[in-house]
Amino acid sequence: MRRAAAFALACALAAAGAAQDPAVRHESSRIALALLSGAESPAGAFPSPEASGDAALAAQALAAQGVAKRVLGPQWRGGAGDDCVVLVPVEFPGATLAVELAWSGCAAKAGSLASIDVVPYVPAPKSTPAPPEPGRAPYVDPLLYRETELALAAGSAELAAVFAEPARAAPGARAPAALLLAADGPRDADGTDGMAKPLRDIAQALACNGVASLRADKRTLHPRALDPVLATFEDEYLADAREALALLRAQPSVDPARIAVVGHGLGAWAALRLAAEDPDIAAVALLNPPVEFSPATLLERIEAAKPADAAGRERLRLAREVAGRWRQGSMGAVETFEGFGRNYWESVGALRPLEDARLFSGRLFAAFGGKDAELSRAAVAGWREALAANPNAKAAWFPEADGRFVYAGEGAPEAPWVMPEALVELLAFLRAERRAP
Repeated sequence: MRRAAAFALACALAAAGAAQDPAVRHESSRIALALLSGAESPAGAFPSPEASGDAALAAQALAAQGVAKRVLGPQWRGGAGDDCVVLVPVEFPGATLAVELAWSGCAAKAGSLASIDVVPYVPAPKSTPAPPEPGRAPYVDPLLYRETELALAAGSAELAAVFAEPARAAPGARAPAALLLAADGPRDADGTDGMAKPLRDIAQALACNGVASLRADKRTLHPRALDPVLATFEDEYLADAREALALLRAQPSVDPARIAVVGHGLGAWAALRLAAEDPDIAAVALLNPPVEFSPATLLERIEAAKPADAAGRERLRLAREVAGRWRQGSMGAVETFEGFGRNYWESVGALRPLEDARLFSGRLFAAFGGKDAELSRAAVAGWREALAANPNAKAAWFPEADGRFVYAGEGAPEAPWVMPEALVELLAFLRAERRAP
C-alpha cells in the first residue's frame, strides 16, 4: 500500500488549508496516503517547518511497520473550539495504527494543519461513527480535475460521454490520455456495477494526476440502438469506440501521440481489437480480461449467483437450454441469449484476444483481481503465457480485488471504490514515455 499511495501525492498535498468538516476529512485521508507512499513531500505542502518535520517522522513510523494491508476511512474525533482532530486508521499485518492530524480553524474557510502523528488506533464508540462519504472516492481531489459532458452518435441513439482532464495544466500543455471501455452488459459511462463505478473512479484519479480520459455509455444501455438478432461485437463495442477515440484525440488538451485504450472485462478484448487496427494507439491496458466469453461462460455466471426467486430460476432454466443448444451448434437464427442472438455470439467466438496481445507492438499492461469469481486459474495462466510472449507487456496481480478492482478482503468497506493499489500501477503505465519501439 505504501507504493500504491504514491499516485495520490498530487491529490494529497495540493492544499494544506482545511475547510469545513468534509473537506478536512478528505484532506486528512489524502495526506495519510501520501505519507504511506514514502515519497518526499513537495515544497510548501505544509504550513510550517514543524508540520513538515512531523510528516517526515510519521512517514518513517509507518514505513517501519512494513507494507500496509489497507487504509480505512478518515474518522472525525472532534477538538476544542475551532480546532479538530482526524484519525486515518491504517491496518498492518501486526497492528492497526492511525495517522493523527490536528487542524486549527476547522470551522473557518481556510484552516491549517497544525501537527501530524502516528498513534495506536482505538476505534470510536459505535454510537458516534464517522459519517460515510458517498460518491467521489477519497483519493480524488475535485480541485485537481474537471469533467465535461459530451455525446456520441449511435444510430438513432445518443450516447452520453464524459471527458476528464487535469484542472491545473499549464496553458497549451497536452496531456496523455486514455479511452476507457466498460465490461460486458448494458453499462453507463461510469461502468456502474452495483454500487461500484470503476470507470468513474479511474477517470477522476487519472485526471488528478495528469492523465485525461474519455468514457461513454455503451450502446447496449439503449435497447433501440441495437438489433439483438443482427448485432455483432462490432456493434456492441468497436463502432462506438472508434467514434470515442476520434473525439478524444480532438480535445485540445490531449497529446494525440500518447493515447492509450483501457478495457475492463470484455472491454479489454475491444481495446486489443482497436489497437490492432490503429497503429497510433500507444498503449493498451487490460483490466480483468476474460479468456472466454460465450453462452457457456454466462451460464456459469448465472449459476454462481444461485437465483432463489421465481424470475431468477426461470432465467437459469432458459440459460441452460440455450447454452446447451449453443454447445451443440443448434442455436436458432433468431434466438437470443442475454440480449444477443447467434450472430453476436459467433462474432465474439471468432475473436482471438490472446493472439492480439502477443502481436501488439505497443506497451501492454494487464491487471487481475484475485477475488474475481469469474477469473479462473486457466484464464490467468492463458494471459500470463500470452503476455510473456510480448516483450513490451507487464502484468500485475491484486489478491484482495474483485472483478471491479474494489477491495473485497476482510472488512470490505461499504463504499466500493477502486483500490488505490491498482490505480497507481495503471497511472504509472499510462504516464510512461511514448510507444515502445
